[in-house]
This record gives sequence, C-alpha cells and structure tokens, in this order.
Amino acid sequence: MTADVVPPASVGGRVLWPHQQRAVDRWCGQVRDGQRGTVVAACGTGKTLVAADASVRVAAHEPVVMMVPTVDLLAQTVKQWQDYLGPAMGRVVAVCNIRQMQHTARQAGVSLRSLTVTTDPAQLAALMADGRVTVLATYASLPVVRAAYRLHDARPAGLLVVDEAHRTAGPLGKAWAAVHDQVAVPARRRLYMTATPRIFLDDQPAISMDDQTVFGPVAFRLGFADAISLGLLADYRLVVAVVTEQELADLAGFAGTTGEQPTLTVAGRPRPARMLASQIALSRAIADYQLSRVLVYHNRVASAALFAHTLPDAVSLLPAAEAPTRPVRGWSASGKSNFAHRAQVLRHLRDPGDNAVVVCNARLFSEGLDVPALDAVMYAEPRTSLIDVVQGVGRSLRLGGQPQKTATIVVPVLTSEATLANELAHRDWQHVWQVVRALRAHDERLEARLDQARSGTRRGEGNIGGLADTAGAAVGLSWLTAAGPRVPAGFADRIRLRVLNPVPAANQDAWDRYYPLAQAFHAEHGHLRVPHVQTDDGWLGSWLAHQRRLYTAGNLAPDRIAALERLHIIWDPVEEQWHSRYAEHLQWTQRQASGAADTAPDSLRQWWTAQRAHRRAGTLPETRRQLLDKAGFDWDPQTTEWQDGLRHARAYRQRYGHLQVPSNYTSDDGFNLGTWITNRRSDHKRGRLKAERTAELDQLDMIWDCRAHRWQQHLAAARAYHTEHGTLRGAGTVNGHNVSLWLTTARARHRNGDLTADQITDLDALGIDWNPHPGPPTTA
Repeated sequence: MTADVVPPASVGGRVLWPHQQRAVDRWCGQVRDGQRGTVVAACGTGKTLVAADASVRVAAHEPVVMMVPTVDLLAQTVKQWQDYLGPAMGRVVAVCNIRQMQHTARQAGVSLRSLTVTTDPAQLAALMADGRVTVLATYASLPVVRAAYRLHDARPAGLLVVDEAHRTAGPLGKAWAAVHDQVAVPARRRLYMTATPRIFLDDQPAISMDDQTVFGPVAFRLGFADAISLGLLADYRLVVAVVTEQELADLAGFAGTTGEQPTLTVAGRPRPARMLASQIALSRAIADYQLSRVLVYHNRVASAALFAHTLPDAVSLLPAAEAPTRPVRGWSASGKSNFAHRAQVLRHLRDPGDNAVVVCNARLFSEGLDVPALDAVMYAEPRTSLIDVVQGVGRSLRLGGQPQKTATIVVPVLTSEATLANELAHRDWQHVWQVVRALRAHDERLEARLDQARSGTRRGEGNIGGLADTAGAAVGLSWLTAAGPRVPAGFADRIRLRVLNPVPAANQDAWDRYYPLAQAFHAEHGHLRVPHVQTDDGWLGSWLAHQRRLYTAGNLAPDRIAALERLHIIWDPVEEQWHSRYAEHLQWTQRQASGAADTAPDSLRQWWTAQRAHRRAGTLPETRRQLLDKAGFDWDPQTTEWQDGLRHARAYRQRYGHLQVPSNYTSDDGFNLGTWITNRRSDHKRGRLKAERTAELDQLDMIWDCRAHRWQQHLAAARAYHTEHGTLRGAGTVNGHNVSLWLTTARARHRNGDLTADQITDLDALGIDWNPHPGPPTTA
C-alpha cells in the first residue's frame, strides 16, 4: 500500500529555492513505493536540503537512512538537516567512528548531545524501532547497517538516501553495492543524488549511473549550464600554466636544464623541480587574474606542507612584471590537522584581507564538504582519483556572493622546449587531459561542444586530427587558455584540438579488441545481449553499452554502425539493458539447475525486484512478462519461500514428532529450516506473521516462545519429582530434563531479579530453598 506523501511546506522556518522545490516535487511524484529514482544536480546547488525535504514528505514517521562518503560530510549534513527540519528529524543516529565524529561535529557546529553515535548493530536496530528516526552512516559503516537488518531485524527504512551516489556505480563502486540491495538494506523508496552520473576515462565511461534497474530513472536534472543561467554557480576558465625546463633553470639560476636536475634549491631550501614549476605557475596566475583565495590539491601531506612553506621563495624569483602585486601567504592543512589549525586556515581563506591566501591541502576537503568561496583551484600534481578531480572543480564554482565571478582552474605543466613544440601526447600533459575529463563530467556544454566538433570533422574529409578541419571548432572552446612567457602563438588551439580527439589510438585499440569478441559472442548466442559484468571476454557488455550511447548521440562512425548491425545489435539502450539483465538471469537459473550454489549478484537481485514492482504497478510490457514467465520467473518469492519452508517443516514434524528444530539444522536438500523457523518466530513476535500462516504452523505444534516452553518442561519435571519425593532436594535428571541445573539457574535469576512473579510462585509452591548454601554467619 502506498504511503501518503506530505505536501510541501516550509519545515523549519527555511524555504527551499525554486529549483530545490521542483526537484522534491518531481522525485516524490515519480518514485512510488518499492521504486527508486535519481536527482542529478550540479555541485553547490543544495541537494542536501532536497533530501531533507523529501524525507518528511515520504517518511515523516518512519526511519530514514542516509549514506554519505565521509564523517566530515556526515556531520555537515546533520547540521543542515537539523537547521532545516528541527524536531521533524526525530531521533538522530550517526553510524560512524565516535572519535572522528567528536572532532568533526565540533567543526560543523553539531552538539553531540543532539544525537547518538554507534557502531553496534543491535543498538542501531533498537534505536530505529519507533517513530521518525534519522540515521546517517558513512559508506565505511555500511556493514553495521546491514548487520542491523540481517541479525537484529531492524525496522525497514521509509526512505534510503544515497548521497554522492556515483561512488556506488561501476567497478569502483563494488564495495558499496549493497546500498542498492533491497534485501540487505530494505527501504520503501530510494533516492540517489549526484552531480556527476557519468565520468569518462579518455572516451570510455569509467563511472556510469545509466542502469535504471539500480538507480531508477532521473526524476530531476539541473545541469551545469542551467545552474549558471539561474545564477547558482559561476562560470569558469581553465588555465594551462606552462613552465619550460629551461625557463625554470634560468629563474632558479641553475646552469643546465631541470630535466638533468630533479631537485632545485631556492633561498637555501630544496624542493622538487616540478613543485617549483607549479609554484611559479600559480604565482603568475595570481598576478594575471587577481586571485585572492586559492585551494591547491596535493596527493601527500608532506608535499602540501613543503609547497605552502616555500611558496614565498618562488614568488621572489619572478620579475616585477610577472609577480603578484599583493603578498602571497601559504597555509597547509590535511586530514591529520587538529580542529584549531583547520579553523585557523579556514578563517584566513574566508577573509584574506589584502593578501592572496593559498591553502595547500591533502585528504582534507573531501567530497561534498563545504569550504569558503574560492577564486581558484589548482592541482599541483596528477590525481589518481577522477572523483577527487571532479569534486575539486566543483568547489571553485560556488559564487560566494560574487554574481559576476569566473572561477579559475589552474593546471601547471613543466615540460621541455621540444615537447612544447611537438608532443602533446607526452606524459607531461597527462595532468591536463585528466582535468579536462573532470570538466566534461561537470559541464554538459563542453560535452555537447566536443560532440558537435567531432561530428563536424567526420562530415569533412575524415582527417579528424587535422588543423584545417577543426580550427573553427577549436576556437569555440574559448574556456581554455595556455599561459606562460614561452608559450608559442596558437598553442592554445593545439591543446583544444587535442581535447576534441582524446587518445584516438586508444579508441581504435578498444574497437580492435572488443569487436572480434562481439563477433564471437554473436556466433555462439545469436544475439548481442551481453551481461554488464566482467566475463571471460572482459567488459564486453560495458563496451557495447558505450557504442549504443555513441550511436544515440550521433557520434558513431558509419562503418562501425554497419559492422555492429551485421551482428543484430539493439540500439535502444533501455531495451538492450533489459535484455542484458534477462540474459544474466537465464545464465544464473541455468547454473542453479545444474547444481551450483552461488548467490545471485546484487545487480541481478535488484533487477528481479524491479520486474516485480513493474508488474504490480502494471507498467511491465506484456512481451517482457511473457519472456519472464517462459523462464519460470518467481513473481512472489516470499510466498514461494513460505511454501518451501512449510513443506520442510511438515516433513520434519512427521519425521521427529515435534517442531523443536535446532537453529543450525539444515535439511538433506540444503534448506536451512532452523533459520526459517527462527525467522517465523521473530515475525510472530513482532506481529508480522499473517493469521492464516500462524494457524498453519500451530497445526504442527509450533513453539512460539522457546524460553517459556523450556521453562514449562523443566517445571513439569520438577513437579513430577516433588510429587514422588515430597522435596526438590536431590533432584537430578527427570524425564530427560536436568532439574538440578535448572533450579541452580532459577536461583541465580531470582537473585538478579530476572524471574517473573508467576515463576516465583510456581517454585515457591514446590518448596524451593532459595538459598541452599548460605555463607558463614557474620559477627558483630
């Protein structure tokens, strides 16, 4: 039965922005019970409050579970939800490391008295028992949430919110895939939130949330361009700040090139040549664009500290015409910095005064965490994580009260004169292409421009790398600037051309590798419905999905279209996605029929759940229903499990004469009857077992309360002994029951106050001696 949706309102005195209200309305209107859906909105546009408002509209009196990547973001989210929802948030539970929470709560302005912090599954389940409860957990604490459901029968969530949901997608998201599983984390509805549903590596998607069986449809989308047009975010420029090895050697007074000298000493302090080049590049950018607040990303804590400490030395090397006109102050901070130091650094960043403040950080300003408004970000060294690059770009786009702001993204490059002239594919430029991919994930305008430019080159003579064919398109990519005294004229256009055609050799290599695999798969199976999982053929399913996306966007070459159509490819990605899952379902059922005991993957179980939900809602096409019926699809697994369990329970009762099944008992065919019986007792205790099912088990003499039953058995044995002997002294084992041990346990429970009044009365009636072994008398 679908729960009522509370109408939108101002909850805690704050009113949502219009785009936030539209996001809530559309998600609540489209996502029904048993369904899931995604909200895609650019960084800094208020997704946190979208989730908060949705939570009171669809789960005002139920548990709400929200998953976030880090403890810092958890504390920040608690603060924002408390400010917005107030008492409507209900009991607040944080599932994370208590010591980390103590530190970050203070920084976020959250009182630890306003919430409970736990990593105990049993305590979590108990806290979720009644009313509205808001549970916020880090992805690292997901096993605790799962255990609360698996081991302690926690109350299902009315809403599960998955923040920064791209982290749960693709091969990189396997560790957190359980958030999608209705069995592992049961919830009436699921809300996925992200700014970047797809992140590309070269021309292939490294992360993609396209699978609607996992993430549901996109109910609301606020892209980068729309956020800019609404005045929510700043536009940006990418500055490729080039420093040549010879130029750096000249500035540092070194005779030779830095290619021969990886470490340079300035003002008596050594540092890597690439670091000095980055410092020079940043200093020039501060001067050229009048930057006052800059956040620099480093991979290591030591690098961040050295960069900040030695930055003034690099500034002093520049001639007056290139140097910043205001003092440059460097600070460093990391995930290991204490609260006082972090607060000090953020104060300087928030209010730089007459200075240019540069904060060098390593593993501190993580995903989704708020920082003061910035003028620029710089990546001092290549990042290993695409997500980190994307999030760093997003930080620079927040307006901070500057409606005319243009954010600056600085990418320093140290290269030789020869490479500058000829080799943009050289590893020196890897850093640039990585940041461009991050921008592509953020900015649909860039993606559209690249697609349009590539399409234009294909309609020409086919020389997609030629300057003549793409010069006009390159000029259109004016967001990219190449800076540096020795950068030759026209160099920025060459970079733009390289952006249009990222790693063409790699794309050809992928086609040459996977197309023969597609031919072989088609020859064996007669179709190209390849599961989206890694097989002996590698990631063939994912590669085919990418070809379909290229086809839909008009970016797949005609010869490749013809080649794939010879293999009867289905171009509709939604239809193909369904058939791919169906093929995976058939493979799994065939393995089960052959005696395999493997567990279905989470993605397949989610697909099963989606098919059942569509059938209940009447939205499952008839052709799909017929295919599933033909494959023997189980439309009602709970009923099937009940019938299977009841059949095994009857067999056990007939064989042993009772239904006192040991908890670890497994039948000859592998059915875990002990667990099934235990779960039915739990359902009965919580009032969740239907009356007719209770009656069916009663016919088999089901024991609903094992502890009470054992008490009555031992009490009957004690009465029999007392009737025969007139006393309980000397009682040993009677009718298979150890009365002596039972009496000892009863006395201990009596001393601890654990016996009920009726139990005490029953034993008093038998003349029990509550203290058969008194201690020595005390003396005054």
